[in-house]
Amino acid sequence: MKKLILILISRAIRGLGMGLGFGGFVLSIWFFFFSSLEGKYTLGIYSLIAFIIGYGLFRFAFVYIYDEKDEYY
Repeated sequence: MKKLILILISRAIRGLGMGLGFGGFVLSIWFFFFSSLEGKYTLGIYSLIAFIIGYGLFRFAFVYIYDEKDEYY
């Protein structure tokens, strides 16, 4: 039961990290290259920070919460 809970928590945090990372990446491209807003560079930097935080969440969940590679190999 503990293993199942760790898998679910790990996958939820990985999904959150991937979503935040992908959203930050796409929004940073939008703000830097296509947007015509006044604060587009500020928003682009915030989006890059969101990408870095999302990647960090993904790596944290993958490495420290539960690593499933031992299950399949």
